[in-house]
Amino acid sequence: MNKIHMLFSSLILIFTCHVTIANPVLDTKELEGNCYNNNWSKAKLLHLKENDFFIENKTEKKKLALQLLNCLASPDPLIRDGVAFSAIRQSLRSDSFNSKVYLEIFG
Repeated sequence: MNKIHMLFSSLILIFTCHVTIANPVLDTKELEGNCYNNNWSKAKLLHLKENDFFIENKTEKKKLALQLLNCLASPDPLIRDGVAFSAIRQSLRSDSFNSKVYLEIFG
């Protein structure tokens, strides 16, 4: 009985470790907190949407694209869907970045 118990306990431990590693838990509050910064407030992000997400400076555009990934965790649909999702979708469709940037965003 003791060997069966140890085997069963070992299998549960292995399964639990596999599930934990394979399915990391995201802290959406932390991600949401990284949605805004000194350069990009909610008002500025909404204004950017009104301007069809036009940013001339490529470095700034890349920084914002990385920041907007955090906004996908926002409970606010204006930011999550209207800004973050829409801006990322637009950059993918317009091929705004080179492959290195896309790998950094989605890799």
